[in-house]
Amino acid sequence: MQKPIKVMLKTFEDITRDLNHTHIDVLKMDIEGAEYAVLESILETSVTIDQLLVEFHDRIFDASEYKSKEIVNRLKGKGYSIFGTSVSYEEVSFVHESILKNTERK
Repeated sequence: MQKPIKVMLKTFEDITRDLNHTHIDVLKMDIEGAEYAVLESILETSVTIDQLLVEFHDRIFDASEYKSKEIVNRLKGKGYSIFGTSVSYEEVSFVHESILKNTERK
């Protein structure tokens, strides 16, 4: 049996507050299954993010439906659109509608 180790944990909100960030241009995540909870917490903060680059790890969960399906729908509800995926659809790139609107004006 392996001994558990204790590590310090900071939430997304902790990190952005500590660094005094209210906006992030690009956030990339590959966090081995923790992306679902982190994305949920991000959606609850007031920090704005232009682009999210996420590697989903549905393959490590034994579920009848992909966990990413629900969080992708939540992201869409918050103004994010998919602008790119990998061939496996595990890596998904999102852009916020505010960026698209700014681009259309130029």
